[in-house]
Amino acid sequence: MKTGRTVIVTGAAGMGAEFVRRFLDNGDMVVATDASDDALEALSSKADSPLLRVRSADITDEGATDALAAFAAEQSGRIDIWSTSRASSQSNHSFE
Repeated sequence: MKTGRTVIVTGAAGMGAEFVRRFLDNGDMVVATDASDDALEALSSKADSPLLRVRSADITDEGATDALAAFAAEQSGRIDIWSTSRASSQSNHSFE
């Protein structure tokens, strides 16, 4: 099933890598984020998909999550799914 959604996956180079793969397989555009630029580069090379966008971000930082959301929205005009694959007890940011 090809869905064409816009999906953000945090922790994409670790726990979220399988989510990234599955969303890409479904035809979704994926904005993958992780704290490690090197890990994101490896993920991008392995996925080799025109639907994948990578962006380094610290999701415990409210400004970084706002910038990530803006980046994803710029790519397709919307965000359909936000998958948090990296847990943090430090962030209390809510999305509206």
